[in-house]
Amino acid sequence: MPKPSLHLPMPALFTSLQKSLITQLETGRDLATHPSDLGDDSELKWLAFLQTHLPRRYRAEKAKVIDHKGQVSEQIDIVIFDALYSPVWAAERGVTYVPAEAVYAVIEVKQDMTAGHLAYAAKKVESVRRLERTTTSIPHAGGRFPAKPPFPILGIFLALQGAALERKKLSTLAESKNVIRRLDLGCVVQRGSFEVVDGTLVIQPRNVSLSYFVLRLLARLQALGTVPAIDLDAYSAAAFTKITL
Repeated sequence: MPKPSLHLPMPALFTSLQKSLITQLETGRDLATHPSDLGDDSELKWLAFLQTHLPRRYRAEKAKVIDHKGQVSEQIDIVIFDALYSPVWAAERGVTYVPAEAVYAVIEVKQDMTAGHLAYAAKKVESVRRLERTTTSIPHAGGRFPAKPPFPILGIFLALQGAALERKKLSTLAESKNVIRRLDLGCVVQRGSFEVVDGTLVIQPRNVSLSYFVLRLLARLQALGTVPAIDLDAYSAAAFTKITL
């Protein structure tokens, strides 16, 4: 009887995941009869992938993001947000609203990476980053922890295919001095992945596109820590008229 392996074949594991995801995305591309159907299918496939592989402390959903002033972002293909401490509001017709304080990352999904799609993704990211986030102190047995400053929300782009990942084409958005529109991380499964690290654009080839994206996404989420405590009094003040008896 063969002895069990003591080493997990990480490259083989991620290669299998990448092949599986490509097959799913290509199948949807072949079967879709309308562009909107194709877009919806791609979003669902990526959403299912993230829901399977993200730690349970995170939740991923198609959503709109809202702040305590009632300002609302554009519809976001996938929002990664806190699953433990933050409330989520669902409205009619299946629209989910997530408080801005709960958001870790916003993701735009396309079948193809083009300059237009990257610009569109940057606009979606901006619509979330412009929202106002509250923060408050956290009670504990010995007193209160001070309020944690909100961290930068990650902007991410995902696609199946597209043009080659050329530094010149990506640098405008990925290394943008306009931080509010910058895309921090991206994966074009059949082409490669990119990431902005300390203001520098890093590009990885197609054979490690998905593995690089997954590991770097997890590392970036880990580095952000826990979301700030939401100031629910600010939401109450905006939602209700104070009546003095």
